[in-house]
Amino acid sequence: MHLIDLYSRDLNVDIGKPILSPHFYPLTDENYVTIHTSDKVPAKNYSYWAEVVSILRPELEKRGIALIQVGTKEDPQITGVHKFINNTTFNQLFHILKGSKCHVGIDSCPVHLCSHFDVPTVSIYAHSYAKTCDPIWNKDKAIVIESDRGGDKPSFSYSEDPKKIDILKPEQIANAVFKQLGFKTYNSIETTYIGKKFLHKTVDIIPTEMPKVETPSGCDIVIRMDLCFNENICLSILNKSNDRVKLKTDRPFSDHFLNLTKSKISEIEYSSNEFEEEDLNKIRSLGINLKLKCTDKSKLKDQRLKFFDYEIEEDKSLEEAKSLKEEFEGAFKKDKLRAFSGKYYINGDKISSFIGESKDDINFWIDVPYFFCYTEVSK
Repeated sequence: MHLIDLYSRDLNVDIGKPILSPHFYPLTDENYVTIHTSDKVPAKNYSYWAEVVSILRPELEKRGIALIQVGTKEDPQITGVHKFINNTTFNQLFHILKGSKCHVGIDSCPVHLCSHFDVPTVSIYAHSYAKTCDPIWNKDKAIVIESDRGGDKPSFSYSEDPKKIDILKPEQIANAVFKQLGFKTYNSIETTYIGKKFLHKTVDIIPTEMPKVETPSGCDIVIRMDLCFNENICLSILNKSNDRVKLKTDRPFSDHFLNLTKSKISEIEYSSNEFEEEDLNKIRSLGINLKLKCTDKSKLKDQRLKFFDYEIEEDKSLEEAKSLKEEFEGAFKKDKLRAFSGKYYINGDKISSFIGESKDDINFWIDVPYFFCYTEVSK
């Protein structure tokens, strides 16, 4: 039963249309699509709106249509929208939504307002049944997309891990908008793979020399001492950083280095086939978080027994990389598969999204969990 039917029954009132009074809000765009998200209910907050926008924006711009995000000051801004209007009154929001060619977003107030104004809508659902809360006043102009939740029933939960809404592919949402706008042909994508770390925006600094390019904002920083073990350069990078930084290494650090940098290090990830007690105790005594990974499966049991008061993980990165290489290598070589990464590498004056000289390099495949892989399609 739809929630509005439930209220109608329990309160003994008829279902009608609300009376809304739009107030003028100055817009420079006559033709526009509105988009809305919010993280007030985390289970509703789709993680790949930026990817949806990257599909929508080129096709909308070809036709002179702007993409305007609406919401409040607390809502997260979606990367790539033309404008983010988050300072309106409700009546001004009515005016903006009423003039929209199509509205796309989560189950929230704007999608129901657009339903009232007879604006075509695309709305997404996962943590509850869509039929209980979908738009009611313009069902013939509403496209409702409900995640299959991997076969599960809705959780009705405030938060989920992993979020079932993220099972939806960005092109499912973008293509529905194109349909609502009546586009007969358009360019889109078919998502092949979204890595589990794609959203964990990370910058890996290789300390061959001091970085000469600006670090992208909003990223976690990791100094890759396992790729170039240079304590002097690493010390200089740490001294210039305003934040504590993670180090990734495959060998122990000197006492001198650790004593100078302990307040600047958030964590040391130490990968080796076996560890020395003196090295581990030294790091622990300085209050530095330590993450241990054993690279030799045959020695993992002995290492865990020897260092029973430390948590030691099996390093499966190489094994996983080989599996992903086998799965995707053919598509990459045929240039059918494209990818962009949630990780950046900085090496001196160079910044890149991938490491390794070619796709034959296993280091390239170790980073695939950070990739968004897709093929381009025309419809």
